[in-house]
This record gives sequence, C-alpha cells and structure tokens, in this order.
Amino acid sequence: MPKWGKELKTDISLKNMGYIAHCEKCLNRMVSKGLNFKMPLNCPNCGESWIFSGPLWCGNIQNYDFTKGILEILTELKINRKKEALKLVETCKDEANSPPTFYDLHTLSHKLKISAPPLVLIMDSLKNEGYYTSRTHFNPNGIKTDASLSVLEEIILNLKKR
Repeated sequence: MPKWGKELKTDISLKNMGYIAHCEKCLNRMVSKGLNFKMPLNCPNCGESWIFSGPLWCGNIQNYDFTKGILEILTELKINRKKEALKLVETCKDEANSPPTFYDLHTLSHKLKISAPPLVLIMDSLKNEGYYTSRTHFNPNGIKTDASLSVLEEIILNLKKR
C-alpha cells in the first residue's frame, strides 16, 4: 500500500498527458501538459485557429538508459541490417529527453519559400545558441528542439544568407 503523501505512478502518468495545439498556417505549436486544458483558442503568432489534439501522451517516449543499453547489445550482435538498426536506436537515444513535437525542416523551408539548408547546420546553429536539438525517428527531415518557431525560422533564414 502506498503511503499518503507519496505520489502514485498513476498521478505521475497523468501529469504527462496533455494537449498539443498546431497552427496549419504558420506551423507554430504549443504543448499543455496535464489534463487541465489551458491554451488560447488562436495561435499567438498569426491569429489562426489552432488544431487541437488530445488528451495524448506528452512525456518522454524514449528511455535514455534503455536505448543506451540496447546500443551496447547491438554492437555485439550479428544481425542483418545492423547499420540501420544502430542508426535508429542511436536516434531514439538522442531524442529520449526531447520535447513531444518535431518540425519537418522541408515543410518549414517550403513555408519560408526557400530550399532547406542542411539539417546538420540547423542543428549545430541551435546548439550554439543554447537550445536542445535532436533528430527524430518519426521523420528523416525532422528535428525536435526547445527553440521557438521564430528562433528556428531565423536560424534557417540566416543559414540561407550565407
């Protein structure tokens, strides 16, 4: 029996449930964790109505220690397509503590009416500015970052000016 005052695992899980608002016009998004839904009805960037999703899981979808352990095991195994398996698990490990949403850089660049700069340059620029960034296993052109959409757009535009 759990003691009173200690947080139950179900309570912890419920705190990782939430809602995601996405703007189709400017590609902005907002995450609200918890089941108490608190978000503006319109996107603060462009005023367009949000598309809401939820309740859904907004916590970590990967476990860093688990994926790190899998990587160690994989290096010792003889399996078909080992290179692809290592790349996938490495990506999952890197995105273990990432935000719940990702940006498709080709979609974002299309919106900005420019060709997409190399993904690695965008990620390096974000890291140099102090933002978290990782690739995502969901999309080969996708990154996860804690940078705002406006910061990400500014970095993309600055890279294209070079």
